[in-house]
Amino acid sequence: MSNILTINPGSTAVKYVLFNEGGEELDSKVFDRKSSASISEQENDWVLSLEKVSKISIRVVHGGDMHGPVILDNKVLSAIKDNTIFAPIHNYFALEVIEFLQSNLPSANIIVSFDTDFHKDMPVKARTYPINMEIAKKYNIKRYGFHGLVVQSVLAQAQSKLGKLPNRVICAHIGGGTSVTAVLNSESVDTTMGLTPLEGLMMITRSGSIDPSIVGYLVEQTGKSIAEVMNILNNESGLYGLTGSKNTLDIITRASKRQELEKLAVDMFVDQIVKQIFAYYGILQGCDLLTISGGIGYGNAYLRSRLLSQLEIIGITEGKVFVIQADEARVLFEEATKL
Repeated sequence: MSNILTINPGSTAVKYVLFNEGGEELDSKVFDRKSSASISEQENDWVLSLEKVSKISIRVVHGGDMHGPVILDNKVLSAIKDNTIFAPIHNYFALEVIEFLQSNLPSANIIVSFDTDFHKDMPVKARTYPINMEIAKKYNIKRYGFHGLVVQSVLAQAQSKLGKLPNRVICAHIGGGTSVTAVLNSESVDTTMGLTPLEGLMMITRSGSIDPSIVGYLVEQTGKSIAEVMNILNNESGLYGLTGSKNTLDIITRASKRQELEKLAVDMFVDQIVKQIFAYYGILQGCDLLTISGGIGYGNAYLRSRLLSQLEIIGITEGKVFVIQADEARVLFEEATKL
């Protein structure tokens, strides 16, 4: 019997889960994101386990209009490379992992699933940006949406628990990356992340949506390049930019004790999530179920209580909330079995 290895290179960690063909989890490891030199060190911890691997299923955040699951070939690899500009935190790391796998496990089929897949059929009105249509078409500028594997996982788990998935579901994934997705009849109708995972809500290190003029203003005032300013927005903003810390548990603890900077950061964070849930309540014309996932959302009762206290007015109470730890590895395994 051969095994299937799933790999999830996230913004803060890389997660490996080994399954047998029957779907039984055999082993798992999680590594903090380190330098590229550490990739081989991480993978080498799996030498014995990988001997019987026939398929490797990997999450890639952005493939543009490429959809999965799909067996990796030169066309798929080119799509990943071409769209790295839109997801630099994730795609570069995924490419490093793929390069190592191709060199060290040449006989294994590498299967790619994209985080954009779940949103590929979003309505045109949700996918389209209000910019010059000719420019948008020429450069393929549109809202792709991300965290698709997360949404697939939480919906599957909700359906398993409830027996039937409600029609109107709002999925809030609150972790290293944070997004909210509106789901109608099991399909994505809108989501906060767009052309890149930088759009939408503030996150641990990402600014989320800001006045776009800020980019040009900073370039003019600081002399920094656009790439340098974008690096600030991706890696030096959000909760980290406001507090100087990436330890969300510490930030939330300090906020609950009314430490000034931390309280400001958490107040902003909660309000942004609440505003987006309200917006999707309007688009869906109601909400039958709210799912909360992600390391911060799933793992912190204080933050959830803050959210729910502001959502009661639209009837979203604990009875309508499903708090769940997303299992992207299970989705990756199931995707691999399709090919």
